Amino acid sequence: QWKFEGISITQISKNWKLNNRGIAYMINLIDRYGIGIYDQSNEVFSKEFKEDAIEKLLLGTKSLTELSLELGLRSNGMLSNWVREYKKNGYNVVIKKKGRRPSHEPKEVTQRTRKEDPAARRRKLKIAYCQCLRKKTKRLGSETTEEIAQAITELRQIFKVSLEYILETIAESPDLPQIAKSTYYYTISKPAKEDKHPELTQKIKEIFDHHKQRYGYRRVFLQLAREGWETTLKQVRLIMQRLGLKGRKRNKRKYSSYKGTIGKIAPNHIKRNFFAIRPNMKWYTDITEFHLNGEKLYLSPILDGCGGDIVAYSISRHPDMELVLSMLNKAFDKHKALNAL
Repeated sequence: QWKFEGISITQISKNWKLNNRGIAYMINLIDRYGIGIYDQSNEVFSKEFKEDAIEKLLLGTKSLTELSLELGLRSNGMLSNWVREYKKNGYNVVIKKKGRRPSHEPKEVTQRTRKEDPAARRRKLKIAYCQCLRKKTKRLGSETTEEIAQAITELRQIFKVSLEYILETIAESPDLPQIAKSTYYYTISKPAKEDKHPELTQKIKEIFDHHKQRYGYRRVFLQLAREGWETTLKQVRLIMQRLGLKGRKRNKRKYSSYKGTIGKIAPNHIKRNFFAIRPNMKWYTDITEFHLNGEKLYLSPILDGCGGDIVAYSISRHPDMELVLSMLNKAFDKHKALNAL
């Protein structure tokens, strides 16, 4: 855990009402550049600097925090704001001018309606190329020739440009995965691989359809094992991926019984002052649901505000009034003097 003069970041954030992540970033920045970095006047960044920073973030492998520290930005949110504005304005960096625009001056045409800058279009294509590869491989640098060819084919359909234009744009950034024109055509023209296990593939389709397309590859594999098929979990997963078979997900919406304010609201005597100076001065209770051996049980305890001791409790299979009354009867039987109050 980060420490600063014996105080944790969590404590600093509570005292100064700051974000934990922001404080950690400030400490890292001071460790790298010294406290003098915050004594400098507000720096105005050029369009070229912003474009270079955004391109490094979107096309590289460094995280936003790592790159912000490397560039010496005094806030870890600056680069994030640049990227958001960059995408919002059609992948063009817009330098905002200070001061108010005169009322007689006509409004500028938005970036979206202007003719797109060729350099911005190439940057947009590179970013889309990286995003497409990340969806297929989760990490740049581990993609296969087939995955690169698929990504380029998708970009040709999205941007409506030629293969030569895409290859030339990608070649401008040597860090991006490259592919030759001949290799691309050879890859997309290869015939589909012959199914080596047609009977297993057919059986997987039957199981998937029989269970109304609700089974994923794990449950399909278990069903195959029950029926005596010798296969592996990985093989079943690959076959189902090739066929595009995906189990339907159930709606996991949690049950909620709240129907708004019902009945009379009791006065707030505690006012979040939960500590009590003597025992049996403040009692707190709540009902908790937990699962045991496939059954739902409900626990209703009474907690003393003085020492945090459990005064009494009751357990039931139903969260009803009998559960609460049983808990209260045990508490008053234990402290008979309270019955007179």
